[in-house]
Amino acid sequence: MVIGNAYFQLKELFGFSFLNLQAFRGKIDVSRVTTASSGQQIYYDRPLIAQSAQQFVSTNRRAPNLQLFGSYQGKIRYQLAVGDSVSSASFLDARGTAARSVTRADPTFGGKIILSPIPGWEEKERTMTYFGQGHHASVGLGYFQANSILFKATDSVSETRLNRGLLNVETSFAWGPIFICAEYLKFTGVSENFQAASLKNGTSDGWYVTGEYVFAHLSYFSPFFKVERWNRFREASGYLVESTAIGANWYLMGNSFRVGLVGQKDQLGSSLGGRTDTTLRLVSQVYF
Repeated sequence: MVIGNAYFQLKELFGFSFLNLQAFRGKIDVSRVTTASSGQQIYYDRPLIAQSAQQFVSTNRRAPNLQLFGSYQGKIRYQLAVGDSVSSASFLDARGTAARSVTRADPTFGGKIILSPIPGWEEKERTMTYFGQGHHASVGLGYFQANSILFKATDSVSETRLNRGLLNVETSFAWGPIFICAEYLKFTGVSENFQAASLKNGTSDGWYVTGEYVFAHLSYFSPFFKVERWNRFREASGYLVESTAIGANWYLMGNSFRVGLVGQKDQLGSSLGGRTDTTLRLVSQVYF
């Protein structure tokens, strides 16, 4: 059994509405699309780079942690967090292979700030689906660090120490039927290949853009797209991932009941197999 969010909160510390404390299992905001609930996604498969980010410095971005967070009139939102770091199963190299074991790691720490600079355009809820209602504009910047990760890549090598950092820049815009979201992520402390005779460490970065247009008068029929470019290891060739998805949702009862059709094409660099995967999916969601 996997435990999702499970925490307790102390709200409005010292009488300040923007000062709240949360402890145990709560999401660290490493990426907007991973912070928004699974049931509030435009497309069921989050961007590949965001899926990697949610494991990079904290297991499933909600390893036990302590957070200080809040919002000032919806114009400034922030999160400061410290908590458990990575685990063996989710500690991956640039090729997606897990290390043999993680012995120990210093606590992960960092924070994020989100600004809504236009008066009256504050975002009231962190979601990816708006059903053509309301408007908002926001930008965000986050950084999280996991130091002194002691691990064994394979049984036959000695333990290695590595520091990891994760930078996230996000922007989001909604105006009536239009919604667009984009994020840039940069990873430091990436190992190229745990199976190699000697480890080579470097960086990874990339971005995605996603959005939809809601035809409310057509029973909320909503075409959408997602474009993603991710270089999984910049210090060597053949690690570029390019992904494009185009589809449409039909929100019969908002996120509670919907159906959709989506086509996706993923192109992997030569170091990742050099293949192209093309899929067409008919999807549905019942969510309460």
